[in-house]
Amino acid sequence: MCQEKEAFLEVLDDQCSAEHVRSVTSHFVHQHNLIMHDAKSLYRYVMSLVSRARIHKDTLAIVKEINLLDLETMVNDEANGEQVAEAIQAGVPRHRALFDKAQDSLDNLIENLDTRMLQHGPGATIVVKLLRRNIQKMKIVNEQRVIAYDNAPPPLAPPALPFSSTK
Repeated sequence: MCQEKEAFLEVLDDQCSAEHVRSVTSHFVHQHNLIMHDAKSLYRYVMSLVSRARIHKDTLAIVKEINLLDLETMVNDEANGEQVAEAIQAGVPRHRALFDKAQDSLDNLIENLDTRMLQHGPGATIVVKLLRRNIQKMKIVNEQRVIAYDNAPPPLAPPALPFSSTK
């Protein structure tokens, strides 16, 4: 009669290298008296899970970066004023300076996308294409928003208080 026993194989975030995963799976196979023939398939399976987890984590970080480079978000965030102070002092409108900063940052993100994601294996290729499209869309959205800001009428003066007379 075969007795089932639960066993856990844990790979920590900071120990995801191929060498470490190979070591952990080998130790797991020896510790639980598994067939050595299964070690290679277990290693491949664990590496695919590690790769997926890293892709997921990096994708979430990049999506967050993209969302922070939305012009509307940047205009409403007071902290961004310090980052474009020089341009504002030179007479460039704040929204235009933030737009230039956002577009430059989005361009840099596209340039570094392959380096950041393709190290995770062939599964990341599709994710890179989708992220690249999302970055391009954000650039277009920002272009439309800066046009809207450029064409917006100046803010109205606060309404005058009604005159009250006391008799």
